[in-house]
Amino acid sequence: MVMYSVSVFRFSCIIFVLLICNVLHAQSDSEIQSQQDARDLKVLISEQSWSEAQVKCQSLLDHFSESNRWDSLYKYRAIIADIAKNTGDLDVELEALGSNISQDVIFRSIHSEYEQNIRYMMSRVDTIRAGSEVLSTTYDIFSNYLFENGLVDSAILIGYKAIRQSDKSDIADARILTRIEQNLKLRSIRNLKSGLILLMEAESISSTSATNPVSRIRLYKSIGETLLEVEDIDKSKSYLEKAYDLAEAEGYSSFKSDVELVLGRVDVSQGKLVDGIAKYKNVLDVFRQKEMKYKRDFSYYYIADAYYKSRQYDLSKSYLDSFELANAKSFPLHQILEARHALLDGNDKEVLDFINFANRKSVDFVTHGDDVYDIKYQYYKSKGDETNALINHEKLKKYQDSLFASNQAIKVHRIENEFNRKQKNIEISALKKTTEAQDRALDLRNAMILMGSIMLLVLSGLLFGLYRLYRTNQKNQKQLSEQNVQISQALAQNQVLMKEIHHRVKNNLQVVSSLLSMQARKVTDVDTKEALNSSRTRVQSMSLLHQNLYQGEEITEVNVSDYIEEMVKTIVNTYNVNDNIELNLDIENLDLDVDVLMPLGLVANELICNALKYAFVGRDKGKLDISLESQGDTIIFRVKDDGVGLAEDSLPVKKESLGARLINLFTERLGGKLDVKGSNGTEVIITFDKPQKDV
Repeated sequence: MVMYSVSVFRFSCIIFVLLICNVLHAQSDSEIQSQQDARDLKVLISEQSWSEAQVKCQSLLDHFSESNRWDSLYKYRAIIADIAKNTGDLDVELEALGSNISQDVIFRSIHSEYEQNIRYMMSRVDTIRAGSEVLSTTYDIFSNYLFENGLVDSAILIGYKAIRQSDKSDIADARILTRIEQNLKLRSIRNLKSGLILLMEAESISSTSATNPVSRIRLYKSIGETLLEVEDIDKSKSYLEKAYDLAEAEGYSSFKSDVELVLGRVDVSQGKLVDGIAKYKNVLDVFRQKEMKYKRDFSYYYIADAYYKSRQYDLSKSYLDSFELANAKSFPLHQILEARHALLDGNDKEVLDFINFANRKSVDFVTHGDDVYDIKYQYYKSKGDETNALINHEKLKKYQDSLFASNQAIKVHRIENEFNRKQKNIEISALKKTTEAQDRALDLRNAMILMGSIMLLVLSGLLFGLYRLYRTNQKNQKQLSEQNVQISQALAQNQVLMKEIHHRVKNNLQVVSSLLSMQARKVTDVDTKEALNSSRTRVQSMSLLHQNLYQGEEITEVNVSDYIEEMVKTIVNTYNVNDNIELNLDIENLDLDVDVLMPLGLVANELICNALKYAFVGRDKGKLDISLESQGDTIIFRVKDDGVGLAEDSLPVKKESLGARLINLFTERLGGKLDVKGSNGTEVIITFDKPQKDV
C-alpha cells in the first residue's frame, strides 16, 4: 500500500513538471514569435507595404495587451496610427491615438506628445468624416483637455458634442461615460441640476441596455457624489453602496477604494468623524501600495480635513504636509485648509496671500464660496475690522441661502421625477392588465357565439355592463391619481418652505449673536460685558434649535442629545472654559417637539452658564455633570457641579439679573418642578411630563 502511494506521488510530480515545462515553452514560443513579428514589421514599413504592416502591428498589439505591457502597447499604438494614416483608415488611426491619450491620463504621464496627439486628433476630425464612436471619444478627450487647462465653458460645449455623437452609436457604455464626464464639468460650476439630469439619463440607459460593470460602478459613484453635494445623504449613500458592492463583487480594488473615499466623506458630513477617518486611512493604504500618487494625495487631504473638523490640529497639519505631488497642492481644497491653519497660527501674511489669490482666481473657487467668505470673515473679525467682517458675514449667509435653496430645488425635482417614473410604471401595469382582460373577454365571446344568438345577446349585455364599470373605474382612478400628485407636490413644497423659514430664522439669530459678540468686545464694563455674553448664549441656543430643525428630516422635532451637546460646545467656546473643568454629558437619545425643546434649551443654557461662571470661582479644577433621562412618562433634566455651592436650597435672585427668573418662568412653561440642592456643590433638577404625541 505504501509503495503504491509513493508511485502515485512520483507520477503526479512528473505530470506537474511536464505541465510547467509546456507553459514555459508556450510562453517562450510566444515571445519568439513577437520578436519575429517586430522584425517583419520593420521590413514591411520600409517597403511601404502598409496594409500588411497594419495586420502585423495589430498582431503585436494583441500579444502585448494579454500581458498588460503598457510601454510596448504605447509604442505599437503610435506605430499603427502612422500606418493607418497611410492606408486612410481614420477610425483605426484615431482609436490608437485616443487609447494612448487615455493611457497618459490614467498614469498622469502628461508630456508634449499628449498635447500633440490631442490637437492632431481634432484637426483630423474637423477635416475628415469619422464614425460616431470615434467622434464621441475624440470630442470627449478634447473636452477633458480644455477643462484641465481652465477653459471650462469651451470644455462643456465640446462635452455636449461628445454626448450627441455617442447617442448616434449603439454602444451603451459610450453614452453613459460621456454623460459621467460632462457631469464632472457641470459640478465644477455648481450646475448640479443639469449634471444630475445627465446622470439620470445614464441610469436609464444602463437599466435598459447591457453595460460593462466599470461603467455602472462609475455611474453609481458619480450619482452618489452629486447627491452628496446637494446634501441628499440617504440617497447618496444608497448609490455609493451599490457602487462599492459591485466593485467588490467584480474584484476591482482600485474602484472600491475610490468609492470608499466618498463613503468616508458621507460619514464626515454626518459628524461621524472617527468612521470617516478610518475609511480614509484604509483607502490611503491601498493607494500607497499601488503607488497611485495623485489619489494618495487626495486621501491625505481628506484625512487632514477630518482631523481639522475634530479639532486635532497637529494631526491635521501633519497629513496636510504629507502631499508629495506639487500640482496637488494647487487645488482649492488644499489651499483653503492651509489658510484655516494659518488663521489658527496667526500667520497674517499667509492668510492675506490666500485672500488675494482667491480674489484673482475666483473661478477656481466657485464651488467653495462659503469657505472663502468664512475665512475672510474670521480674519477681519480677528483684526477688529468690523466693517469688512460684517460684509463678508453677509456674503457668507447669502451664499449659504442660495446654496440651500438650490439644493432643495434639486431634491424636489428628483422626487418629482421618481414619482412620475413610478406613476408611469403603474399606468403600464394597468394597461397590461386591461389588455389581458380584453383578450380573455374576446375568447369568451367567441365561445359564446357557438352557443347561439340568445347567449350572445346575454353576453353582449354583460360585456356592456363590464365596460361601463371599467370606464367608471378608470375615471375614478385618474381623478385619484391627479389628487395624489397635487397632494404630494403641496407636501413637498410645504416641507421646503418650513425648512427655508427655520434656515432664515437661524441666520438672523446668528447675525444678532455676531453683533452682540462684537459689542461685547468693545465694552469695558464687566457687568455690561457679562450681560451681553449671556444674551448672546441665549440667542445661540435658539439659533441652534432652528439649525437642527432645517437640517433634520422632521420639521417639528429635534434630537435633544445632538442639540444639548452642540449647545454645550458653543457655551464652552464663548466662556473660554479651561481644560481643568471636566464636562460630563449623559443625554438620552430622544426626539422632542420644538414647543418643549425651546424652553428646555433656554433653562439648560442658564444653568450651564451660571455653573461655569460662578461654581468654580477661586478653584483650579472642577466637574460639571449634565444629564437628561426619561423614566416612564417623566423626563428628568439635571445639572450638577462640585463647586462652591449655595447658602440655601434655592436659586439666588438678583434684581439686575434675568437668570433665575428665566429658569423659574420656563420651568413653569414646561409644567415642571424645580429642585435645588446647595450642599457639596450645586445640583439643579427639573422634572416634567413627557409630551404625548398625537396618534
